[in-house]
Amino acid sequence: MSELNFNEVQGVIFDMDGVLCDSEPYMIRAAQSLYLDWYHRQIDDAAFEPYYGRGDTEFICGPPEDVGLNVDRDQLMAAFFTAYFELITGQMKPLPGVSTLVDQLARSGKQLAVATSSDPRKLEGNLLEIGISPDTFGALVSAADVERKKPAPDLFLTAAQRLGLSPAHCLVIEDTPSGVKAAGCLCLAVITNFDEQTLRTAGADQIVSDLTIVRVG
Repeated sequence: MSELNFNEVQGVIFDMDGVLCDSEPYMIRAAQSLYLDWYHRQIDDAAFEPYYGRGDTEFICGPPEDVGLNVDRDQLMAAFFTAYFELITGQMKPLPGVSTLVDQLARSGKQLAVATSSDPRKLEGNLLEIGISPDTFGALVSAADVERKKPAPDLFLTAAQRLGLSPAHCLVIEDTPSGVKAAGCLCLAVITNFDEQTLRTAGADQIVSDLTIVRVG
């Protein structure tokens, strides 16, 4: 990853799902169990793909609505979070290279943030489960902080503003096509749920298989 010069970056903004942790498989399992219990309907994994990066509510409620089910979004989401947190407890780990990279960036004096389309409950719960203190980050931005979620740039703009930085001086680390066009920031894309060509076409500046190969300084 010699192409990416961290000396030119003052702040690093991490997406969460698919970057810090691989939460989507847990989300899908929790949702599918609810669909069976509540609607007696089995929905395949592929039905979730259009909703990656678009926030928890769309990710969970979109697939059953797409097949014509009448969904009470508030009730479904309340049940989802209960099921999701039961699944991840003692199971979810940081993705490869995450803990080392976060530590290296913090030690190098970079300002760090998380910007996610997820609910703030999930943001806090995921960080605690993967063993990264929320205090590591100068800004935590969730779906509750913006009116428009990805692909709108509001999450990243808000994170940069809270860090006191221009977006041009920030690097966003993302894993979805809806997030790689990051409001004038550089974007490093991680291949978690989408292939290299999809991420490159979406506009990622650099692409890596995982964060173990990223070097700071």
